[in-house]
Order: sequence, then C-alpha cells, then structure tokens
Amino acid sequence: MVCYIIKKSSNLNQNLISFLTLRKMLLLSDLKPGHLAKISAISDDLLGSKLMDLGCFVGQNIELTNIAPFGCPIAFKVLDSVVSIRLKDAKKIQVEHIA
Repeated sequence: MVCYIIKKSSNLNQNLISFLTLRKMLLLSDLKPGHLAKISAISDDLLGSKLMDLGCFVGQNIELTNIAPFGCPIAFKVLDSVVSIRLKDAKKIQVEHIA
C-alpha cells in the first residue's frame, strides 16, 4: 500500500488534482502524432510477445509518427524502427505521456 501525504493548504483540491493528473495513463490510440510516451503495460499477451520481437517492451520510449486518414493503422517510432499496428491493437497498449 502506498500512502501520500499532501501538505494542508488553502488550495488542497488543486494540489490533489494536479498530483493525480500528473501520472495520467493513456492508451497508445489516444496519442497524437509527435507525442512521446513510455509503454507502461500491454494487456494482450500474444500482442505483447509480437511487439517484444520488434523492440516494444514495457518501459520503452515511443513516438507516435503517423495516423492513417480513417484512424487505422497507426505508426510509431521505437528505437530506430517505425512500427505500424491496427487501432484495435493500439487500444491494448497503455502508455504514460512524456511530452
């Protein structure tokens, strides 16, 4: 169990809200082109093993590069490669937004 202590102040609600949104988890499908993120979880084991062969593992930094006109597929840069996956697979990858 993790416990956080926030200093009591007049703007306690603002501190709490900013703390909770600081580590907002997103799906890879939620990113926009040019955004950087770190892979935090892959919910499908089969997809995870295929992506690990391409260098996509938990903790790896990625950058979303392209989205097709109708939203599928999407392409992201990992290491020195560009990987393209279906939108339904991108919804199985949780990322942490970096920039």
